[in-house]
Order: sequence, then C-alpha cells, then structure tokens
Amino acid sequence: IFLATFVSTLSEYGSESAFAKLQEDAGRINCRVRRSGKVVEVPIADVVTDDLVLLQSGERVPADGILIEGNLKVDQSALNGESKEAVKLPGYGQNSSDFLSKSNLFRGSIVCSGEGVLHVKQVGDSTFYGRLAGEVQDETRESPLKVRLGQLAKTLSRLGYLAALLVAMADLFYSVMVKN
Repeated sequence: IFLATFVSTLSEYGSESAFAKLQEDAGRINCRVRRSGKVVEVPIADVVTDDLVLLQSGERVPADGILIEGNLKVDQSALNGESKEAVKLPGYGQNSSDFLSKSNLFRGSIVCSGEGVLHVKQVGDSTFYGRLAGEVQDETRESPLKVRLGQLAKTLSRLGYLAALLVAMADLFYSVMVKN
C-alpha cells in the first residue's frame, strides 16, 4: 500500500510541477498592443478587452476578437481539429464562436502568414479556448495507472484482512485446543 501511494503521489507531483512550469512559461510570452496610439509590448496575460493587438506570422492569437486590419491565414486546429488553414479578412461584425466567420479570431490559433490587427472582445476564461480548457479541467478522469494502483491497494487490503483473520483464528484455536 505504501509503495502504491508513493508512486501515485510522485506521479501526481510530477504532472502538477510540469503543468505549473508550462503556465509560467506561457505567462512570459509578450505581444504587441496598440494603446493610446502607441505600440507597446505586454505579457499575454495583460491583454484586456478593447485592446488592439498587432499580429504577424508565427504568433499565437492571445484573445478572442475581430480582425479589423490586414489579411491572415491562421491554424485553428488546436480548437476545431481542422488541418486546413483558415483565411481571415477584416470585418466589424459581432464576435461569436463561429470558426467559419472570416473576421473572427480565437485565442490559441496560430498565425501562419500575413499581418493584421485584432480588436479584442474576450480574454482569459471567457474566450472559447478558456471555456474549452475549463471543461476539460472539470473532468476528473482517473489515469489508467491510478485505477490499477487503486485495484492493487484494494487487493492488498483484502489480503491483509484475511491474514489478520487467519492469525486471530489460529491464536484462538491454539489457546482453546492446545492450552486446555
């Protein structure tokens, strides 16, 4: 039981520390934002609604919004599984979760080619990507290793109870039959 608990704890700690490092690294990525007529570099976590984010090839889209300048080809496969690049053109419509919209851009997409300006409409957990990540995180599915370790612990526990019962019965038999 000790070994199973130790392995499970070690595995969980390793997963949590790796996730924390990824989160920390992601928070250090900067993007260029036009604020008060000036272009400034800010961490992705500091992007707010109504910011104008300057995008170029190779960058990750930091928030959901509408492309208002430029032409882009973006990879949205992390969000919708579509391997084909989506062409994005300027538009001023309503922001929605429609991946087929030519002007909507979504956090987590990668700009493959072109340059453009994104008018940020949603950030953080209210983005499509944020809601998707929240739903995945809410699912508490146990790993196969954790399931097997649980089964092993249950089996060892039953064997322990059985051994204790046998020892108690042997002691009782010895004290009643042999000593009398």
